[in-house]
Amino acid sequence: MATRSKEDWLEDFVRRAWQAHRDQCATQPRPLILCEALTLGKSYTCARVAEQLAHNAPSLRVAVVSLDGTYAFRNMASDLYLPHAALRVLAAAHPHFSLLRGRGQPGTHDVALGTQILHALHRNERVSVPVYDKSAHGGEGDRAPALRALPYPLDVVLFEGWCLGFRSRTRDDLAQAMAHAPPGASYASCSIDELAWISAELHRWEMQWYPLLDAFVQFLPQVEGLASPWSLVYPWRLEAEHAMKARNGGHGMSDEQVWAFVQRYLPSYELFSQDMRTAPDWIKPCLCLVIMADRRARCGSMVHV
Repeated sequence: MATRSKEDWLEDFVRRAWQAHRDQCATQPRPLILCEALTLGKSYTCARVAEQLAHNAPSLRVAVVSLDGTYAFRNMASDLYLPHAALRVLAAAHPHFSLLRGRGQPGTHDVALGTQILHALHRNERVSVPVYDKSAHGGEGDRAPALRALPYPLDVVLFEGWCLGFRSRTRDDLAQAMAHAPPGASYASCSIDELAWISAELHRWEMQWYPLLDAFVQFLPQVEGLASPWSLVYPWRLEAEHAMKARNGGHGMSDEQVWAFVQRYLPSYELFSQDMRTAPDWIKPCLCLVIMADRRARCGSMVHV
């Protein structure tokens, strides 16, 4: 199948999903909430797609809401991470959980606030989102004191996050995975208690957030040979950190800190990610894109649109 940029694939999908959504919600208009998940370079891609839509379909009113983003669209950046003080309290409460030594994993986000935002969008209400300064506290990050209002009214909301679309697993299932972990698996060094705790937090998203999403886009990294597809995470995350530091005067994580940061993410990529092409319980519009190392994309599947 033809190879195109991620942005072009996603723009086409958004347009088609919006047309179907508009017809279904004609009597009670509300914005389409499209989730972009499990991807590398996702925040940048979402911002670029929003910019393309603003140029190519100026009548379409678009906003980006991020679980953990870096790039902003029209000077609007958002993150749902807990404030720095709350992250410190969380880490102190679980001193043996290495994956909680910083933001990132399920459990380090404000699930209640995310649920409140998604419900407000469903009611077609005005919405304000938190802003996160990732350069604060030496790169540990912190939430800014003031919220920012999203434009109103809206037609499309692009909700993106690195682990949106992940699925929780039972403790017994996790124990089986650990017992049969392949060589080099990042999660092999974690405790079952830690992984089960993160899985339980992930389950909260499944119950509270996923039912409120109208469409889903999944980016599936692919590399040649025997290398793990998640081997792309570090170089692409490092590139994003360098870009942020270039914009803000050099504030952020060192390369070594980025490496440690990425290592906290890999166990969840390996254990909780799922290929939406084989997910039996996802019945809404879905686009799956296979992403190569050069960031070009080919369509793996497009269903229900």
